[in-house]
Amino acid sequence: MSEQIQRVVPALWFDRSAPQAVEFYVRAFAEALADDEQARGGTGVLATSHYPDHDLGPGQEAMAGQVLEIRFRLAGLELSAINAGPQNRPNPSISLMVVIDPDYCPDPAARLDSLWQCLIEGGRALMPVGAYPFSERFGWVEDRYGVSWQLLVGSVGRAATASELGPGQGIAPPDGRAPQRAHRGVEVIPALMFPHSQGQAGVAARQYVELFDRAFGDSGIGEMSFYPAQPGQEPALLQGFIRLAGQELTLMDSGVLHPFTFSMGVSLTIQCATQEQVDLLWEGLSAVPEAEACGWLKDRFGISWTITPENMTELIGRPGAWQTMAAMTKPTLSDFR
Repeated sequence: MSEQIQRVVPALWFDRSAPQAVEFYVRAFAEALADDEQARGGTGVLATSHYPDHDLGPGQEAMAGQVLEIRFRLAGLELSAINAGPQNRPNPSISLMVVIDPDYCPDPAARLDSLWQCLIEGGRALMPVGAYPFSERFGWVEDRYGVSWQLLVGSVGRAATASELGPGQGIAPPDGRAPQRAHRGVEVIPALMFPHSQGQAGVAARQYVELFDRAFGDSGIGEMSFYPAQPGQEPALLQGFIRLAGQELTLMDSGVLHPFTFSMGVSLTIQCATQEQVDLLWEGLSAVPEAEACGWLKDRFGISWTITPENMTELIGRPGAWQTMAAMTKPTLSDFR
């Protein structure tokens, strides 16, 4: 039986350091979760692709023959490490949330602390490890490569209770569309923080779920909790969980303004099986025409996505595939065959 394809893959951009970064992450998770057989078995390198030896574009000549992309897994989540230049850098607008569930994972605080010590080496704390109203143990760290990680003892899809939120803060129950999911002791989830206009996260959640449900199915809205309502404004999302083509994500509006916003430093890759899926997603997501290139697009919220064939890692090694990708805007799957 073939393994199910993860349709939404977080992509991390590195300045010619993707091989070192992937080695760092795989080692950190393997060491911190050494006694968790499921998490350890879901961690490792999957595939590596390379730049062609010639016919690269202007400014890319130095990358000839070098690593282009590494696909790898951390505790079951497939990720992409893009090995490129200094044009883009990750920031906390899209982070990776590591959820350690105390109901399925023994000694969760010790596991969190062990992973924290690995990830903070050469990095910095954005929120120090400690007890917070929403978790008995939580920390937010930016690692040496600029990638942000939220480490949390808790469970996936759990909305805060009314007592945790305080007076006047409402909770929206699940809409019933999110499918049942298997429990894991440790899970890694992409976390999107909308850093400017309040109320965008909830709008984005609804748009993404509707679009991905049409393209792939297996999509839905989970638990949602909100900041106190403001007259005449879209409710600001404190935290919400959605499922896109089987992949869990969490979204939130930032309660304060930040000096950063979404960028290509962390993007989301969508792996498509049919041209109909490509066309539907491209039309539904792309909102910035000048950002359309090589399968990349930017949506109305500023989030960057790439839309690719589901076997792009294998296709890119074929003769002429690099030139095909470099010349396209929206992908035409038949061009790669």
